[in-house]
Amino acid sequence: METRAFTYYCSRPLIATVVGVIALETAAFFAPGPWLIKTGLLRIIESAAIIGIARIFYPQAMLPGLIPLDFSSGIKKGLIWSAWFAVAAAAGAAILLIAGYHPVKILNISLPEETGLILLFFLTGGIIGPVAEELFFRGVIFAALRPWGPVAAILGSSVIFLLAHLSNGGIAVTQALGGLVFSFAYEMEKNIIVPVVIHVLSNLALFATGLLPLVF
Repeated sequence: METRAFTYYCSRPLIATVVGVIALETAAFFAPGPWLIKTGLLRIIESAAIIGIARIFYPQAMLPGLIPLDFSSGIKKGLIWSAWFAVAAAAGAAILLIAGYHPVKILNISLPEETGLILLFFLTGGIIGPVAEELFFRGVIFAALRPWGPVAAILGSSVIFLLAHLSNGGIAVTQALGGLVFSFAYEMEKNIIVPVVIHVLSNLALFATGLLPLVF
């Protein structure tokens, strides 16, 4: 089962998923309405589309890691991975402080000013977004690259994940490290819920740093 876990998303289903996601992203870009609401709805539709396409092309197939979704085991393992990731992040922050750099200032997380928009920001970027992104980057892209080996899948999906998060032409360090951790966790656990949990908790923790200037 594990050997075949990442060999399903190829050819027609891969093309259908990628084209579908691009079409949805394009439609959302030109659609009117508040950015946060559009993004949240877009990610929900994308998540449903990815799972739906998998069901259509493989109605009788088990897609390990993606279908069926193993919530119980995935959440437990995701929490364990998240704890180790948090320890590593704390160690990195401590090193930056010793070197004279302020981690919060480096992250430079900016939140909306209104309380309602802040809550929507956390819901969209901290929960809904990570679910859709993991289904696509790990459940689809990683799966398509996995037949070429775990290294190709981990690095390839992480690079594509990073490129999708580039802003202002710079390299997003948090996305680079996060992509590697999410991909490695998926490879080790063969359960898409694991990187989803790590991604959600990581995003929520990052966004929480944006609240510090408002509190102190």
